[in-house]
Amino acid sequence: DLWIIDQRTSQGNSLLLAGVIGAACGLLLGRWTRRVAASVLLCVAVAASHGLLDALTDGGLGVALLWPWCLKRIFAPLRPLPVAPIGLRLLSPRGLQVIATEVLYFLPLLLWALWPWPRAVGNHRRAGT
Repeated sequence: DLWIIDQRTSQGNSLLLAGVIGAACGLLLGRWTRRVAASVLLCVAVAASHGLLDALTDGGLGVALLWPWCLKRIFAPLRPLPVAPIGLRLLSPRGLQVIATEVLYFLPLLLWALWPWPRAVGNHRRAGT
């Protein structure tokens, strides 16, 4: 049954799975950064964004964001992102057009993230002074 196969293959978009995987990654990352809560929140947000961005695409059967509680597929009301071809078809003219569209949409965010912002200057005193 296509519906059963489709249910099994879409669990990667689940917000529950994003929370579990994001929290695990955040806990591991937090061991090196010593900012465990911030690391967990960041990793959960990054993992959850996968399913939310998939809901913005213009194809497919929808996204099972609420799995396992609900098997209903969800689409965003606005779907501006084209579905990318899978595999080597990504290098086809259609795939390159999709890549160009995504670069256009996400370049402002990338530039903002990589911008050399000035560091905040604090009034930290040295120990013993």
